[in-house]
Amino acid sequence: SPKDLNARKNEFLRALFGSARDPLHHFRAPSDSSHPPYVAVSDTYANLCSAGRIEPVQGRLVRVDQNACIIAERADEGERRTEQRREKIEAIVLCTGFKPRLDFVSAKVLDGADFQPNDAFLPLKLYRHVMHPTLHSLAFVGMYRGPYFGVTEMQARLAAGVFSEQIKMPAEPAIVADLERTSEIRNLNPRPQFPFPDYIGLMDAMAEQLGATPAPTLTQAGRRVIPQQYRGREEAEKADTLLQEELEDMEQGSLIAATIVRGLHGRWRFERRLVSRLEGAPSGTVTGEIEF
Repeated sequence: SPKDLNARKNEFLRALFGSARDPLHHFRAPSDSSHPPYVAVSDTYANLCSAGRIEPVQGRLVRVDQNACIIAERADEGERRTEQRREKIEAIVLCTGFKPRLDFVSAKVLDGADFQPNDAFLPLKLYRHVMHPTLHSLAFVGMYRGPYFGVTEMQARLAAGVFSEQIKMPAEPAIVADLERTSEIRNLNPRPQFPFPDYIGLMDAMAEQLGATPAPTLTQAGRRVIPQQYRGREEAEKADTLLQEELEDMEQGSLIAATIVRGLHGRWRFERRLVSRLEGAPSGTVTGEIEF
């Protein structure tokens, strides 16, 4: 079931943060693992939180009261949300992403693709998230949350192939089934972070249709996946060689300096003895705190 799948995803992510003694244990997934996990990737966020420079608060902003923010914890349908007040807020950054703006296209055309202008999650219902059978000369690329570069390139290649008549659209039943699946994803409750989280699976499905399936040597279990692997054998092998060289450099310590810098995040007490030969700058001892 979706709840069981979400629970397994949350458990996997929770395991990445180790035991309760781990300094990052308070970033683990909430105890209710039935909701889809939301994940962000950052080089510095977790360390800054551990150092006390950032205080994470679970919940959603519901309103602003002068210089305070009211944050509500997530609650299941029918349950009352618990609210907390955070005082002395100096700034609010709204990371809301983008909303689709297609006012250059007639409403009649957009109605054919069931356009939802206020839904950044999945605003259009399209085959392969690119085309609609009623819109013969119109294609969309990257029109959903989180497409990433590999998928957008494959979508552009699919659109170009169909318009140039080098690629044929499948039979109507296959298109209808794909559109129905898109409707199901749009109506999920609760919604996942991204509508199509299987990034590799989506690229593989489109690559098969385009005749651009990567060579078996590049798709072995445990290997990294990059968009260049879908561009043809010569370019794929060249990119894979550069990637392997970078990974070998990492194993030889190329990231040690960056790791040390991240480890310095936080507040430190220091004591320094100064020995001066200048009359205007006497010797002595300096103590205090520094923040990095």
